[in-house]
Amino acid sequence: MYRRAAQHSNQRYVYSGLSQRITLDGVFLDVVIFRPYEGGGWKLTVINAQGKATISDAAFATDWAAFAAFQHSSAKNGAESYASNDNVVAFPHHGRRAR
Repeated sequence: MYRRAAQHSNQRYVYSGLSQRITLDGVFLDVVIFRPYEGGGWKLTVINAQGKATISDAAFATDWAAFAAFQHSSAKNGAESYASNDNVVAFPHHGRRAR
C-alpha cells in the first residue's frame, strides 16, 4: 500500500497508491494522500487544474479513510468544493503528479 517515499525540505513522505488524477463533474483533480515517512496520520490534499490545493485539516488513521473522506465530500459537494472554499491555497508544483 505504501508506494514510495519522497523528500520535501527536511521531511520525507510516503505517498499512498490511492493517490490519483480523477475527473469530477468534468474537472480534473489530483487526489494526493500522504503521511510522514516516520509515521503519523495520513493527510489528504486535492489539487485542481489551476494548481490550487484544498488541504484537509484532519489526519486519518489509514489512507483508505482519507480516500473515503474525499469520496464522501465530492459526492456531497461536487467539484465546486475544490475551487472555492476557505481551505484553498496556492500549491507549488511538488514534483509528483498523481496518475
